[in-house]
Amino acid sequence: MTPVPFAEFERQVLKLYDPALRKPNTAKQVRQVLREFGALPAVQTTADLDPTAIAHWIAAHPERSAVTIESLLRALGPLLKFAVFKGWLDRSPLEYRGPSQWVRPDDRPEPKARPGSRTLGEVGRVLELADAEARAGGWERKRLRALVYCYAYLGLRGGEAVHLWRTDVDLAARTVKVQAHREDRWTPKTLQSAAILPIARPLEPVLRYWLRQTGCRWLFPGVRRRGPWTGGAAGQSPLDQVRELGKRAGVPDLTIHSLRKTVGTYAKTWGLGQLELKGLLRHSDVETQAWYDDGPAEALRPAVSRVSYPMSQAG
Repeated sequence: MTPVPFAEFERQVLKLYDPALRKPNTAKQVRQVLREFGALPAVQTTADLDPTAIAHWIAAHPERSAVTIESLLRALGPLLKFAVFKGWLDRSPLEYRGPSQWVRPDDRPEPKARPGSRTLGEVGRVLELADAEARAGGWERKRLRALVYCYAYLGLRGGEAVHLWRTDVDLAARTVKVQAHREDRWTPKTLQSAAILPIARPLEPVLRYWLRQTGCRWLFPGVRRRGPWTGGAAGQSPLDQVRELGKRAGVPDLTIHSLRKTVGTYAKTWGLGQLELKGLLRHSDVETQAWYDDGPAEALRPAVSRVSYPMSQAG
């Protein structure tokens, strides 16, 4: 092993996380990890990247949740492998303990609240209103209806739906293909996120009608049909429009992500197993989707109704 100064290690690592090579959020996490470990007095060279350094780093951020610690340690993992590959470090300290083994969740602050799932009735009201407004409204209301249906029935992430092309929809096969479109400078979040998903029966007529209305190659174009609907004036972005539709339906604070979480939460109600849900939401592992299950009692009621015991009818 030939250790190098941490500053040199940082410089070399950042070359691997150039915007042309990695997604911005990934590069942002890597820069954060490098900055925080570089600030530790005990870390001067790559030889100092040992289990003790991780313990010092965790102690330096007592306000941090277990979820965030694990996420940042997962970002650190490839950097440590790079140091081992270069001969700057003998072994990764994450061989001693994996990213999820350093802290107990109940010993750390609760993670910040994130958008939760909505009830099935709430999503139903949103879809009914989207139907009514599409029938009475113009092209933009019809676009919003198709978009919300995609989020509700496919569990797509925000960027996945708005970057779909018309050719990604195969009505004959009843599938939607989530894939990279380099012309739009967009790729799915992970390699596992690229997939072919089945079209649910209620979604099929909505997409069949909408495909004739788009007027360009994108499934959900902007109003000028020059590119995907990724932004707009204040109040006109997809997120803004979904939120406002929720308000009109009596479902305040509706978000695109809460629709995805609703799919994750009520999957068991619809009879989906963990592996089936993993395939639909396209998580890298089953553990990841635990965050998507808000676990309300109503979602478990169908399962509980099947629990029975043979009992004598006598008193």
